[in-house]
Amino acid sequence: MELPQSVSIQQQGNNQILCIDNQHASMKLSLFGAQVFSFVPKHDGRERLWLSPLTHLDGSETIRGGTPLCWPWFANQFPQGSSVLPAHGFVRNQYWQMISCEEDTNGTHLVLECPNTSAQGFPYSAKLTVEITVSSELEIKLITENIGDEAFNITAALHTYFAVDDLSSYFIYGVTGEYLDKTRAMNRFTTPSNYQLSEETDRIHYSDSRAIALCNHDGSQKTEITQEGHDSIVIWNPWQEEARKVSNIPDADYVKFVCIEAAVTQELSIVPGEQHQLIQRIS
Repeated sequence: MELPQSVSIQQQGNNQILCIDNQHASMKLSLFGAQVFSFVPKHDGRERLWLSPLTHLDGSETIRGGTPLCWPWFANQFPQGSSVLPAHGFVRNQYWQMISCEEDTNGTHLVLECPNTSAQGFPYSAKLTVEITVSSELEIKLITENIGDEAFNITAALHTYFAVDDLSSYFIYGVTGEYLDKTRAMNRFTTPSNYQLSEETDRIHYSDSRAIALCNHDGSQKTEITQEGHDSIVIWNPWQEEARKVSNIPDADYVKFVCIEAAVTQELSIVPGEQHQLIQRIS
């Protein structure tokens, strides 16, 4: 495949890193997991994604940071009767195949395909692709297509880690209504009007709100997020105590990121011949 001039590939151990530097932005993506881990728009030069300095990009572990793809289940929402399955599914630790890479005045367009979508807990026939556009905004589409002869259910998420300089000075806008709090026995609470994180946070907002903003107190650092195809917005940060238990998060770096996820947490049925698109755009 002939790549556009703005695209290069770097070898990292058994993994390949796709680097894009076009007129609109720069981006880096790992073919292991089809995971974007850097996106910097040219108009302001600010990194939108957080990547742990302790994570490995050589394919030896799932990457901590960027845009992990959770499929065909989210977290530990395993299929009924299943147990001892990998959290967040099994596609984030596979080497994806690049199907196409094209460029025009609007940006660079990638299509990646997962080579193996059938595994323990999901014995179905599905085609799973990721379409990525790198322009002044980053668009990620996770597309599930049922190519078999029976319906199947999925949950999924774009588990994006957003970079901040100090989380204590940031607010989240556009998320409203009630949420389930995983840190409080899955009880329901009302989303605060001034949404700011100050403790371990693991919340499922049953909301299909499309427009979200992550903004610091004076408005000088703002990340805009739009989402489609989701039934939930998940917000997560381990905070200090839990971060210490995670080997590839530096102890003090919990204040450097927040996960705002486009998610399907209520089982979605996809019948033969149909597809579903889970979309997140970042600017």
